[in-house]
Amino acid sequence: STDENAFKGVDRLFLLTPFDNRMVQFTEQLVLEAQRVGVKHIVKLSAMGADTKSSLVAGRWHGEAEKLVAESGIPCTILRPNMFMQNIVTFFADSICSEGKFYVPAGEGKVTFIDARDIARVAVLALTKRGYSDKIYTITGSEALSFSDVAKKLSMGLGQIVSYVAVTPDQARESMGQARMPSWMIEAMLELYGAVRAGHLSVVFKDYEQVMGKKPTAFAEFVRDYKPQLM
Repeated sequence: STDENAFKGVDRLFLLTPFDNRMVQFTEQLVLEAQRVGVKHIVKLSAMGADTKSSLVAGRWHGEAEKLVAESGIPCTILRPNMFMQNIVTFFADSICSEGKFYVPAGEGKVTFIDARDIARVAVLALTKRGYSDKIYTITGSEALSFSDVAKKLSMGLGQIVSYVAVTPDQARESMGQARMPSWMIEAMLELYGAVRAGHLSVVFKDYEQVMGKKPTAFAEFVRDYKPQLM
């Protein structure tokens, strides 16, 4: 199988499953294969707030996947990041470049965005050094930003006006439907933005600072590094 080929000579596993409604199933297959070949350590990329009893479907999937990893008998490290700064590029670069605008149903809810490169730094440590087994790290940025704040920081960093348009959940659902996103994904995304509006993603955790001994990447630095993709 593909799993067998992928696991050849592997003794440490970075487990990153796609955002998919089969996430738990994928995790189960990979954990079984890891057990079979004798993997010594799993670093699982999860999400902030992951819990089998989460009110968000994506939070429940990650919670169930975490449980499979934790009960596998293989030493593990769980990383629970908040929203990636890179999501701004992935989801909004097209409209920022073409219109100078981006559209999100987030109201004025704030998020402690984290740079994906910072998550990678913690993952590398957990995979290559001792002392990170059976630990859970919630990884966030050090500043809570609304999407209006994001627009201001983008405008400043890019040297041109970028505007945030706070659309309604119904407008977002229609737009995502037109983009042919599957219905489970649309509902999961709308739940996530509902959590943003409710302030659930605005908490600052110090785990990154404690592990790395320095502050996480500031949003302004992220904008400077990704400027070519946003203009």
